[in-house]
Amino acid sequence: MSDLYSEYFAIQGAPLGRTRTGGRIASFELYRTIERMRSTWFEPSPQRLALFDARYAARPAGKSSRLADGMVSADAYCTEAGLRCDFVPAAIGTVPSHAGRKPKPEIAQTYRRQYPRLDVLASQIYRDALGLRLNGRVHDLTAVFDHSPGQFFIDEVHLNEAGKRGLVDELLPIVTAKAPAK
Repeated sequence: MSDLYSEYFAIQGAPLGRTRTGGRIASFELYRTIERMRSTWFEPSPQRLALFDARYAARPAGKSSRLADGMVSADAYCTEAGLRCDFVPAAIGTVPSHAGRKPKPEIAQTYRRQYPRLDVLASQIYRDALGLRLNGRVHDLTAVFDHSPGQFFIDEVHLNEAGKRGLVDELLPIVTAKAPAK
């Protein structure tokens, strides 16, 4: 997920923590309180959404995400070293299709307010990663919870115990499978 947030803040512009002065400002409790209030009480302004949309649209054509770049590099290493590599892009919670995959409404609302358009970016990064032509196998686990009732997330991205068990059940056959014969 850090690739997603790095990409998100790069589109948003440099976050406060990246500059010396900004880091000091962000460490003040008053600033943190204001940010919490802003993200829990108010929807993002149309100007903020328009700015993100403009920056997102202005990205160079063919620019890949940090996730895709990392997967390509890892795949090249695995190929050179003769290793079997499986890739599971970590975007399970960002492409919800089943009620159990969605966080509680108040948590989803806070994320939407604090990180407007993050869901759009996450979906695009995930689609890009799934579309890579790698030597290793890329596994799409977005449907892992689609046929299971229940709540699987404690927030927008972190799994609860039931979610972790479900994910392990899906990953176990992948990691225990024998490598295909050459």
